[in-house]
Amino acid sequence: MAALVSDEAIATASSAGISFVKEYFYPNLEGNIGALGPIYRESSSLIWNGEEGKGSAAIGALLTKLPPCKHEIDGVSALPVPSNGEGTPSQLSVTVMGRIKFEGSTRDRTFSEVFVLQNDGSTYFISTQVRRVLGE
Repeated sequence: MAALVSDEAIATASSAGISFVKEYFYPNLEGNIGALGPIYRESSSLIWNGEEGKGSAAIGALLTKLPPCKHEIDGVSALPVPSNGEGTPSQLSVTVMGRIKFEGSTRDRTFSEVFVLQNDGSTYFISTQVRRVLGE
């Protein structure tokens, strides 16, 4: 049985996912939330500990009311989502596990986050994002 996705596509997705998480998303979330605006579209959705934002304006509003925090990334897994047709997969699934420390808190909390990144032909944007912070 032939593989649905080539080893090369998996390696490319893994590299892209790690770069997205470590070089773009979390550094901007921690220090320049406004820079994240272009990676959301009107079709994007975010669920953050049960609170939902749909569309770039609602997601931007949700992100700006989050307390300042710092992230320690423990692991990233990024894989291409097989497409129905030939060619490059149009989506990447990126799963992040780590610890988060909110400003004013003395302890870290565990978090997990999943991104579905969609290719619009020239770049990727966040189609779906689900985040869960564990513990009180």
